[in-house]
This record gives sequence, structure tokens and C-alpha cells, in this order.
Amino acid sequence: NKWEPSWRTVALLSRPPSVLSHMGWSNPGQAGGAVKAPPGKWASSLATTARLANQSADGKRLCVAGASGSLELWNLDRDHRVFNVTLGQVKQVEATASGCLVLAQGEAKLVDARGQVKSLIHNAGAVSWGGNQALVAGDTQVNLYDGAGKLLRSWSSGPGVTALTRVEGRL
Repeated sequence: NKWEPSWRTVALLSRPPSVLSHMGWSNPGQAGGAVKAPPGKWASSLATTARLANQSADGKRLCVAGASGSLELWNLDRDHRVFNVTLGQVKQVEATASGCLVLAQGEAKLVDARGQVKSLIHNAGAVSWGGNQALVAGDTQVNLYDGAGKLLRSWSSGPGVTALTRVEGRL
């Protein structure tokens, strides 16, 4: 793709500790750089089609956004692709307790383990997942959703929020 940066990282994984970048697989804790790719179909999918990926906190699931606009959820223990849906260009992806939270084409979406897509908000600028809740930045507000996509709370914000996270239970 002519618009892809020449240097990029697709995934930083905790289990096994590894990084996939434009230079291939490496272990951040090992001197000497390159390592053999992890075994499995999921690792092959990452290396060949992924643009972005995020591993769940427990290390058991992996959300993979492809260059073609696809979103895959992988069960890493079983080396099994759970779903593959098309969402368009994905800007951010977060693995949730059972699926994926994505920012795709300006819209925040929750995708459950069956591949069912729930739109949270249009004109979103950033998403973040933690504590089984989603934070989503819109044009003038930040919304907090539960794991099923139910709106729990909103805060006013300025325009143009592009990153957010929770710190010790706060925004």
C-alpha cells in the first residue's frame, strides 16, 4: 500500500513476548533482534494480512485488523479464527473480554464473539478498553460503555480528542 509508513509495528504481544514489525518477528527482551515466528495460523495471518493487532489482557484472544478492512478475532489457545468481518479502514483496535472494540471510518464499534457489530458513536476520535468497559471520545464528549455497549456515563470534552485511557479508575 503506497500510504503505509515504511516503519511500522503491527503487534506487541505479551504471550509469547514478541513484536511484529516491518522487519519481522522479534523478542523485545532478547538481544540480537529477529526470532522465529510463533507457531500457528494466527501468527501467519498477522504476518501476511495484518495492519493492526491487539491482544487481550489474559493473552487468550487477538483482534487483527487487516489492510483490506477486515477484522478477525483469534482464539490463541485453540489457534482458531473465531470470526472475520469487514468494517472498512480500522484506525484503532482493542481486544475486549469477548470480542473487539474498534475505531473504523470514524465510528466506534463493539464486535462480540459471534462477529455481531454494535455501533457506539459516530464521529469518534479514539477508543480505549479496560476493566470490561469502553471509553470512546466523540466530537464534544467522552462516553463510558459497559462490555455490552450500554452507555454508562458521559463527560464533556473539547473537540479533537485522539487518545484516552483510564488511570486508577479515572479518565
